Amino acid sequence: AERIAALAAEGAEVQPKRKAAAKAAQDWQVARKVEGLRAEGEKVISRRAEGAQKLQAYVKETRAAAIVGDWADADGMLCRLKADGTVLVPPSRGSGGTWKVVDEDGFSTSIELTLALAQTTRNGV
Repeated sequence: AERIAALAAEGAEVQPKRKAAAKAAQDWQVARKVEGLRAEGEKVISRRAEGAQKLQAYVKETRAAAIVGDWADADGMLCRLKADGTVLVPPSRGSGGTWKVVDEDGFSTSIELTLALAQTTRNGV
């Protein structure tokens, strides 16, 4: 009976230690899982941010490509906008100039032209 009582007392001491060890092991596993999920989430965020930057660059390049080319105003003034920011006009009209983007929103782009004209148009410009 004494031996049984001693084993019961020893078992009573071991049980809380086992529970504490199991709790510590579970906490460690949860911490590892949280760290793994955090790292995975950071990778996803990084990929999405990189994709957004690529999309913004693509939209900017596409808009710039849409601006470049031959244009005419309401008075029939012809000009050619080049990708490097220069503007070519017929020699009879002037020596050309420069252009730059002054405003962009989700749907449109505004540009500013600076031309060196050799003659005036009907509106005196």
